[in-house]
Amino acid sequence: MAKRALSLLIVFLMAGMLMAPGDLSSCGPFLPETVFTSKIGPIDEAQFFRGQFDILQPQYGHIYLMAAYRYLTGLGLTKADQQALTAKPASPDFWGDRGSPSMPVWLRVRNQVGAPHLDQIDCFKYLPDRSYILNCADDAFRNAADTLVARGRAGASHDELRAWVAAQDQVFANCSVPLPWAPPPQPVGPFIPSVLPAAAAPWMRADRAYQIAAAEFYAGQFDAASVDFLKIAADHSSPWHGIAPYLAARALIRKATVVDAAAAPAAQEQLRKAIADPDAAAWHDSARGLSRFLRTRTEPAQAIDELAHEVATQKTGVAGAMQDYRIMLDQYASRSQEPPRDEDLAEWIATIQKGPADHALDAWRVKHSLPWLVAALTYANGPNPELMAAAAQVPDGSPAFLTVEFHRLRLMPGDEARAGLDAILDRKMPVTARNLFLAERMRVARDWDDLLRHAPRTAAATAYGGFYSGETPITSRPEQQFDDDAARIMDRQAPLALLILAARNSSLPPNLQLRAARAVWVRSILLNDSHTAVAIAPVLASLAPYLKPYLDSYLAAPDDQTRTFASAWLMLNNPGMRTSIDAGMGRLTATPKIDPFRDNWWCPADTAKAARQPMNAPLKLLYQGASPEAGFLSADQRAAARAEQARLGDAPAASTFMARQTVLWAGGHPDDPRVPEALRLSVRASHYACGGDAQTDEWVKRAFRMLHSRYPASEAARRTPYWYSIR
Repeated sequence: MAKRALSLLIVFLMAGMLMAPGDLSSCGPFLPETVFTSKIGPIDEAQFFRGQFDILQPQYGHIYLMAAYRYLTGLGLTKADQQALTAKPASPDFWGDRGSPSMPVWLRVRNQVGAPHLDQIDCFKYLPDRSYILNCADDAFRNAADTLVARGRAGASHDELRAWVAAQDQVFANCSVPLPWAPPPQPVGPFIPSVLPAAAAPWMRADRAYQIAAAEFYAGQFDAASVDFLKIAADHSSPWHGIAPYLAARALIRKATVVDAAAAPAAQEQLRKAIADPDAAAWHDSARGLSRFLRTRTEPAQAIDELAHEVATQKTGVAGAMQDYRIMLDQYASRSQEPPRDEDLAEWIATIQKGPADHALDAWRVKHSLPWLVAALTYANGPNPELMAAAAQVPDGSPAFLTVEFHRLRLMPGDEARAGLDAILDRKMPVTARNLFLAERMRVARDWDDLLRHAPRTAAATAYGGFYSGETPITSRPEQQFDDDAARIMDRQAPLALLILAARNSSLPPNLQLRAARAVWVRSILLNDSHTAVAIAPVLASLAPYLKPYLDSYLAAPDDQTRTFASAWLMLNNPGMRTSIDAGMGRLTATPKIDPFRDNWWCPADTAKAARQPMNAPLKLLYQGASPEAGFLSADQRAAARAEQARLGDAPAASTFMARQTVLWAGGHPDDPRVPEALRLSVRASHYACGGDAQTDEWVKRAFRMLHSRYPASEAARRTPYWYSIR
């Protein structure tokens, strides 16, 4: 009752592995991350499979690299193959509990003939090793529903239809069995419909024979199922005789993969017969795929080489082979094994993913093909004249053009690359490619204004980590943000004097100006640089109006002590105030609100850790192991930035700073109406701040005691029954 392509069958047989993740104890929170250029695959799959590439990434999944190779060699993909590669699988959603979409249809039509009510049919079969497989696929329920409706329309009586449904219920009763390691309920099966007498209608006897064979298949009686399907194949009056040879092979395949590997030769022989049977023509493609699947188990090296050759050379109908090859490559990768590399495609995929540079260059010099030019350029770390000359010859209309041009310009000296980068940024291209060209242009910026013009990048997708990892394209108007390279330069290399210019620079969108202004103000407070804090305050207030009342109070302060408490009061009420300039979305919670995952204020400085943070993979393609640098900065600017970073490293943790300033202010100004709430917020901050330091507990404890000793009847005291030690 099913016809399935090879790749889907393999997924079913692997279901046990997919359904048993080793450790979910560390799950979450999986917070969204901004994707500027995807490392796992193109954001727009349909466009990619049409041969319209952005900048190829070595980390792309195998299926995308196969498609890239075909287009780079001029073979491409037919429209039918493109559609097959972008089609979403119809298999059940294991984790979302969506189940089989055709099962409700079957349950509904069976009820229409008066069958007993059923809410659900368990489709999974549990194996003794505690893995499990999808035993009854969606198309089994769809076929059952379609057949029942067809028999009713053909004039079957109500009693005949009810008998048909009763037999089909027995078939599906074998879809699942009780857990092998748990006490089973009664009855346990198998459930095999009985043979109909000769007096029964011919169509019913033909259907019943098929139902018996299907029940045997689902019950794990694979030899019996194969024999009975072959009997159906010999009965040319049966409506099922065409599919029966194929299903006989399926029964033997299931035996070979689940019970006894020695059944594989018999399954191969039956597949050969099915492929040779003209009455089974509708299932020939699937049978060929299943034959290949069996060979991957019995002769894996030969099978994977044949797949690679087919993927690289077959002109049409190649989508199934691509998916099968992908599965085999993924299986090798999951075992940390190298697959055979005898075929050019296999060698190219392995090289584009891992290099090394000398191998990619040597292979290009031998083959002089476009795929190998791309591989050699991807890993080139210098402007090899021979390679650069070949790159310059790749035409604008080539699917490799953006990739080749990116690397050609990357390898040029900065003064030579700028004009080419400015020209290419004037053309239309996918946002994912534009982001990398902007990064490339920023890398060769002449000065601070030039850097700021090319620092903002447009978000292309949102990614989530963990088991549910994936990327969701952004369809609404996205914000511009900093990628890792721009954020590193802004955050670690620029002194306050340049960050003030960034906050005022219209080349940056307001959200990024705000990040710069916020960092300038908080840093200048910690550095006791009131001149800079006063200068940036009006800019910060214009970019974040919710901060204006606090900043007005700060600016109106008559002395340093008042101004210091005003700064602490602002920070206590706005946990998003921080010293850093972040990449991507940055802090997800609004500045005035507490983030429940403690992404509040600033973390105790750890410059060594910050320096070790990896860049996202697409930027590694640009920097090739080097660190992003603003090369135009003067020696004085670099020295100023280093001095500021060192002083910030010695500054107190946020919770310590705010609690200390509040306690000191409260000691001399007990009647200030803000004091009780400031003390409460200081205690709260120690619980929600990003870490503390050696003095945090001392100052938070003093704030707690002062709150309860001086203001015991206040709402702030009532809301603060505890203080939180960080030790």
